[in-house]
Formats: sequence, C-alpha cells, structure tokens
Amino acid sequence: MERSALQISRTHAALDKQRNLEGSLDRITLELKEFKALKFEWDTLYSSLKSEKLNAKMKFNSTAKRFLPLLEARLQWTIIPHGTGSNILPRAGHSSVEITCTVGTKAASFIVIFGGYNGITSYSDVFCFDTDSKVWKTPRVVAENGNAFPRPTWDHAACSYGNKMIAFGGFDGHLQSSVLSILSFENIDSCSWLQPKQSMGASPSAVSQHTCCIYDEGKYMAMFGGYSAYKGHSNELWILDLHLISWTSPECFGTPPSPRRGHGAAVINKKMYVIGGFDGKAHLSDVHVLDLQSWTWNCLSTQGSGPSPRRHHALESVGNHLVIYGGFDGDAYLEDVYSLDISTNIWKPWNALKPQVNPTLNIGRVGTKFARSLHTMTFSKNRLIIFGGVHGKDPLQDTLILENTAGVQAADMQSLILEEVAKGVTLQRNLEGCQELLKKRSSEMVSLVSRKAQLEQDFKEAQTQRIDLIHRNKLLRRKLNKARAALDSCPSS
Repeated sequence: MERSALQISRTHAALDKQRNLEGSLDRITLELKEFKALKFEWDTLYSSLKSEKLNAKMKFNSTAKRFLPLLEARLQWTIIPHGTGSNILPRAGHSSVEITCTVGTKAASFIVIFGGYNGITSYSDVFCFDTDSKVWKTPRVVAENGNAFPRPTWDHAACSYGNKMIAFGGFDGHLQSSVLSILSFENIDSCSWLQPKQSMGASPSAVSQHTCCIYDEGKYMAMFGGYSAYKGHSNELWILDLHLISWTSPECFGTPPSPRRGHGAAVINKKMYVIGGFDGKAHLSDVHVLDLQSWTWNCLSTQGSGPSPRRHHALESVGNHLVIYGGFDGDAYLEDVYSLDISTNIWKPWNALKPQVNPTLNIGRVGTKFARSLHTMTFSKNRLIIFGGVHGKDPLQDTLILENTAGVQAADMQSLILEEVAKGVTLQRNLEGCQELLKKRSSEMVSLVSRKAQLEQDFKEAQTQRIDLIHRNKLLRRKLNKARAALDSCPSS
C-alpha cells in the first residue's frame, strides 16, 4: 500500500513537471514571436533608411547639376526685405567687397559695406551681409594701436584680398582724401582698422569717383581715373605695392582711356578692364583693357547690343565675363543688365525676371526701384549682391540679389535635401536604438534557445518517466486488486 501511494505521488509530480515544462515552452515560443516582430521592425527601419539616403543622394546629384554658373541660365531678381538683421541706413556712394576668413579649418565668406552718403550725412560705419542666412550684421570695429578710424566718406574706392578690405580716397562733403585704410577681419563679427605708413615718394593726390582693383594674388592694387579738385578729371594710373606700401605710376604704352570719373573697372586674368564713366561733358560707354604685365592699353572693339553711355554703374567680373548693372546717363536712372564675354568681346543684354509680390514678406512691393546709380554689386557664391544707391533724390537701402533661375531652384532643392537629411538622422537614431535592443534580445535569445533545448530534453525525460510511472501504476493496481480479491476469498476465522 505504501509503495502504491509512493508511485501515485511520483506520477502526480511528473504530471506537474510536464505542465510546468509546457508553460515554459509556451513562454519561449511567445518570446520568439516577439523577437521575430522586432527583427521585422528593424529590417523595415533599415530599408527605410537606405531608401531615404538613396533619395537624398539622387536629389543632391540633381541639385549639383542645377548649380550652373551664373550666366548660363536665365537671371532672376530676389529682394531681401528691410529689417533683416542690422539697421543699415539708406546710402549711396559706399563701397562693397567680399571678405573670406578662415576660422580653424573652415573658410567663411561674406559681404562688407563701408561708408556712403544719404544726401545729408556721410558715413564711416561698417556692415556685413551673411550670404547664407541673408542677414545684415554689425561687427565690432576697433582701431589698431596708434591708428584712427577713417573719416566719414563716400565716392571712395575699395577692393579686397582674403580677410582684408583696402579703401582709398573719397569725399566727406568738404574735402577729398588720399588716405589709405585697411580693414582686417577676424570673422564676420570682429574687425580692426589700420592706416599703414606709406613709403617716401610720389603718390596719388586726393581723389574721388575713381576705381581700385586688386591683382597678382593680392600683391598689388591698381588705381585709375577719378576726379581731383586740383586736377579735374583724371586718367592717371597708380600701382600700390601692398607689401611695401609704396606707390608707382608706371609708363604705359598704347592709347589710355580719356580722363573720366564714375567709371567701372575689374580685373580678369591680369588684365584690367575700364568701362564707361563721365568726362565732364559726355557720358561714355567705351571699353578699354590694360595688360598689367606689358602695361599696354587697348580699346576693345565689341559686338552685340551693349550698354548705353553712363556713369556710376556697377561693374563686376564673373568668370570670363564682365557684368554691368544700372547707372545714370544724365537724364534717367538705369536698371538694365549686360554681360561682356571677354573671350569673344560680345555683349549680351539680360532681361532678369522680377520677383512676384509677397505682401507677407514685403517682397516685390510696388515701391521697389531697380533703376539706380552709385550702388554696389559684389559677386559671391554664384550670385551678385547689390545694395543701396540712389534713385532721383532718394537714397536706397534695399538689398537685391541677381541669380540664375537654376540657382534659385537648386536652393529650394537644398532645403528639401536638408529635410531628407533630418529624416535620415531620426531614422539613424531609431535604427541605433533598435540595434542595441536587437543585440540585447539576441543575447537573451541565445540563452532562451539553449534553455528551450534543455527544457525539451527534460520534457522528453519527464514524458518517458510519466509513461513508465503510469505503466507501473497500472501493474500495481492489478496486483492490488488481485491481493484484495484473494483476501476477500479467504474464509473468516
């Protein structure tokens, strides 16, 4: 009897162990399903990330193709609304250059405005235009030890090389100037003035409405023409050695331009081009070129529809082209744009698209005056940046950008790419989180698989024991029944 009860107890224990094993197997099976679901989510995120990267790459390649040189697509005007950044006042006769600063290993370029005149007051302030954010900034300006700030001035000339702007001459409303000033930038927020001591010898007299151009990788500056209260209209050429700070007036060959002021000048491939101006009697539209190595002047014979005679226009070099915008012809302020291909000497007029009206951004407003003179135009990052000038008696303070339509579309595409990149970053973070979770669950899964194998083995052994115990239990019950039957058949004493 005791043996039979023990066998029955073992049978119940085996059944309990089997039920526990079945529960463990069910839990492991559920965890394996969760693991498969996690693996599917990871694969989906990874596939999505690859797709986003592919789309971004395709859009980037498309954008790269759209960034055509400025003059290889139709031009378009963009107007920067007033009030974007510093409160730069209306002005004309100021100067504008592009400055490039290197901070660490990164180079940054921006536009610098100096001086000008509003019809009553001359300025000596400095403003910087961030061409990426399209915002004006006011830098901190100091004078280096022993130096002074330049006088308020307009109709001066300025040029730049690297992180320095070189300004010369000008008029303050009373006197003309022959002062040379150099403004050096640490970055867009900080700069300092220096008036270097000039070497002994001849130098240009006080002058205004002249031009200055940097050449030979910033070693020299060429100054041409202008107006002097002592000499009248000038066609003098002066060369400044920027290392020695010494002036020379080289002997030139050929026929130089006639004396003039309010002309435009630019350097391409060691040649200085002079276009237009005013000689005191008539406005000019002729084109002259000076070889800065042989010191030979030539008057170019151009073809195509070129600009009319004018003064105080803006002239800028763009690759192998010279671009002219605006000016004054003695009767009217001009808003036309022309380019001269110096490889063919052919003029091309440009009919730039005007911006659509957007009252919210104050863009394309009816009062926008594209016709102007005494403005500046600076080439930077495949765009021409125009600021200020005068129209009639009104000094202007708007900022215009002349760029090609492909460039505008490319800028829009860049914004889309940035959005795609942001999505990619989010997906990447999600992917990294899933990878960490997947790594953890994979480690757990190895343990679970091993445990499952052991449980399956234990389950098989338990099943075998259960079957054996049931079989033994049956045998014992038979023996017990026989013993009871035999006991019942025995006669009672």
